[in-house]
Amino acid sequence: MDWQPILNSIHYNKNINNLFYFRNICHEWFDIIKDITFEYNIKFNFKHKIKYLKNIYPNILIHCECPCPGDIVNDDLYYFIEIYSLHIIYCQKITDVSMLGNLHTLTMWKCENITDVSMLGNLHTLNMRYCKKITDVSMLGNLHTLYIGECKNITDVSMLGNLHTLDMSYCKKITDVSMLGNLHTLDMSYCKKITDVSMLGNLHTLNITGCDGITDVSMLGNLHTLNIGYCEKISDVSMLGNLHTLNIWGCRNIKKYPEPNYIIEYYNE
Repeated sequence: MDWQPILNSIHYNKNINNLFYFRNICHEWFDIIKDITFEYNIKFNFKHKIKYLKNIYPNILIHCECPCPGDIVNDDLYYFIEIYSLHIIYCQKITDVSMLGNLHTLTMWKCENITDVSMLGNLHTLNMRYCKKITDVSMLGNLHTLYIGECKNITDVSMLGNLHTLDMSYCKKITDVSMLGNLHTLDMSYCKKITDVSMLGNLHTLNITGCDGITDVSMLGNLHTLNIGYCEKISDVSMLGNLHTLNIWGCRNIKKYPEPNYIIEYYNE
C-alpha cells in the first residue's frame, strides 16, 4: 500500500491534535507508519508537545519557525533540542544556543546578542547572517553549509575549508581565503580586503562581486560558474574561456576577453 498520501495529509495538517488522534483511530495503519520518516511543520505555540510527538513518531522530522521573535527567551529553546530544523529571526533576547547542537538545520538570522556558536559544530546547515557579535567560527568546520554574511567581526575562516558551501558576503574584515580551495561553492562578495584568489581555482562556483581589491583571476579558469561583477581592477579575463557561466557585470575596465564560446553566458553593461 502507498502510504505517501497519508503521510502528506499528516505533514500538511495544521491541527497537531490530529496526529495524536490518528494513533487511536487508525490502529492498523499507525502500527505500520509510526516508524516511517516524514516531515511536520509545528507551530511555535505547540512547542510543549514536541517531546510527546517524538515519542509517538520516533522518526518524525519536525520543523518550526518562530513567528513572534520578541517573545522567545533562552529557556524556550530547550523545547526544540530534538527537532529537525528551527528558524528564529530577530530574536534579540536569545543569547545562548548551545543546546541546539543536535539539530540538522538552524537559522538564527539577525539574532544580534548571540556571541558563541562553538557548540553548533555538528549541524548540517547553519544560517547566522547578521549575528554581528560572533567573532569565532573555528568550531564550525564540519558543517555542510554555513551562512555568515554580514557577520562583520569575523576575521578568520581558515578552519572552514571542509565545508561544501560558505556564504561570507560582506564580511569585510576577512583578508585570507587561501584555505578555502576545497569548497564547492563560495560567496565572498564585497569582502573588500581580499586581494588574492589564486587558491580557489578548484571550486565549482565562486562569487567575488564587489571585491575591488582583486586584480588577477587567471587561476580561476577551471570553475563552472564565476561572478566577478564590479571588480573594476580586473582588466583581463581571456583565460576564463572554459567556464560555463561568467558574470562580468559592471567590470568596465576589461580589455581582454576569452575566445567566443557559446556555452558561456556573458553579462556586461
